Amino acid sequence: MHLQLHTPIQDKHFFNEELNELDRAFLTSAFESRVANNPTLRGRGVLRLDFLGDKYAFEGLVRGARGVWEMKTTRSQP
Repeated sequence: MHLQLHTPIQDKHFFNEELNELDRAFLTSAFESRVANNPTLRGRGVLRLDFLGDKYAFEGLVRGARGVWEMKTTRSQP
C-alpha cells in the first residue's frame, strides 16, 4: 500500500473527465503542502497519496464483498 500511495500519477490521472478544475486545485494544493520547498520531493511530482489531501489519514484496508478490499480513511486531527 505504501508503494502504491507513493507512486507518481500520470497526466491521465490529473486530466480526466472525473476531475474538474476545483478537484485539480485541491490536488495541486495538497501537493504544494506536502513538498513545501523540498526540490527532491517536488521533482517526484504529484503522488497518489496527494489525492487524500491534508484532511484525511489512511487507516487501513477492510475486506468487502466478493474479495474486494476497501481503503478506509478518517479526518486528520488538527
